[in-house]
Amino acid sequence: MSQRRTREYINALRDRTPCAICAGPMFDWHNEEHVAHPDRRVGHLVNRSRPLAIILAEIATCIPLCRRCHMAEDHRMRRVRNTRLVGERNPKARLTEQNVLEIRRRAAVSDINKRELEREFRVSRHTIANVISGRSWKHL
Repeated sequence: MSQRRTREYINALRDRTPCAICAGPMFDWHNEEHVAHPDRRVGHLVNRSRPLAIILAEIATCIPLCRRCHMAEDHRMRRVRNTRLVGERNPKARLTEQNVLEIRRRAAVSDINKRELEREFRVSRHTIANVISGRSWKHL
């Protein structure tokens, strides 16, 4: 089946399927795994010209949601996912928990130069200031 015909088939299926939560007009199919694996979203599969059987198999694992319910569910999943990525578990973190505690200990004991901490821990002065003030690494 061509991509155009697949898209028409999926759009027709979408038009006759109501939202599973509010019974409004359906926007997209939702699966919690789509947050971690966006390449498995139905729209992505259609745009990549995947066979209809693969797309329908993915639809079978999903629930149909309207735009409002879909956004609420995505927001809930992002919030759950982001709560696990605090501190060292965040892949973008350049400091460890011991580094943060050491920076705060030194700042409490004396009026240390932030430039020295910046060089030692290889982060910006803004990061040092945010760690000391508690704007970042709030969970410690």
